[in-house]
Amino acid sequence: MSGQFLIAGVGGQGVVTAASVLSRAATNLGFRVLGSETHGMSQRGGSVVSHWKVGEFAAPLIRKGAADCLIAFNAVEGYRNLDFVRPGGQAVFNAPSGALRPEVSAFLDDQGVSWRAFDALAEVAREKRYKSLNQMVLGFVAGCGWFPFGEEDLRTVVHGFGKPQFREANVWAFERGVELAREDT
Repeated sequence: MSGQFLIAGVGGQGVVTAASVLSRAATNLGFRVLGSETHGMSQRGGSVVSHWKVGEFAAPLIRKGAADCLIAFNAVEGYRNLDFVRPGGQAVFNAPSGALRPEVSAFLDDQGVSWRAFDALAEVAREKRYKSLNQMVLGFVAGCGWFPFGEEDLRTVVHGFGKPQFREANVWAFERGVELAREDT
């Protein structure tokens, strides 16, 4: 099992937490995990990027053009990190109304990148569960089948991860993300 994932968002969206959930799922299965985060002005809504690798890699940072999957919790941060996705890779965007800029979708299509966009923010806002956006996006990617481990392996971690007062919301968000991915196919 191996894979390179770049998770991009802004401070407060749970980029680092999402990488921790993925790491726990992979290590529970006995796989080697490497990761690194860059935090801009993260407490002020600035850029946060997590490089997450599972498998036999020597360094934690992903080279441009090498990521198997870009996971964008924020569409603009996804646009800023497009050059990390390898040709033929995958990308998921939290984008209002599922819309990406035409030049972005054209670039992805030209590169042979399989991509999906959905409005995770609208979904969590409907339920007033804003802090669960990261788990919804992870659920969506799991529902696409783009992680190097099974959906059930990630579900097990999500159901027991984090502070008890957030677990119900996180489980709901993860399951809703999986459901939305399946509806969108």
